[in-house]
Amino acid sequence: MLLRQGAPIRDAWNSGASYAQAANEVSGLLFFARDIDSAAAYPIDGRDRIDLHERRDVAAVVDRLDGDLLDELGCLWLKGKGLADPEQAVQRANRVVIHGWRQGEMVAWNDLFKGVRHDLYWIGDRVYEASEAYCPVPG
Repeated sequence: MLLRQGAPIRDAWNSGASYAQAANEVSGLLFFARDIDSAAAYPIDGRDRIDLHERRDVAAVVDRLDGDLLDELGCLWLKGKGLADPEQAVQRANRVVIHGWRQGEMVAWNDLFKGVRHDLYWIGDRVYEASEAYCPVPG
């Protein structure tokens, strides 16, 4: 049923037409955009984040889309574009080179091992990236 109801939106997307307009013409579906890096929800045709306290219907869906699922969606997106999963590419590498690194410096995990998504957090009107730092050569 969902595939049938959402078909006009998919067809608009695939043809380069306005998928937002197509979505607005479909009844019976809840639609919004989701940023896989920050997990923020947006109107399908807007740039201002949806207030999840006001839109409990959207919040109920957002609450079910956790980080693991967003990672899987990111992998699926990369696969659809014919791109390699950066995490798998690093795991297969024989050697990891840290460009510009000097003895005694910490290395951000995200600089060394690129993930499918960034770890971004909205706090108020600002967005922050979380990253762990490690010493690759302890001592």
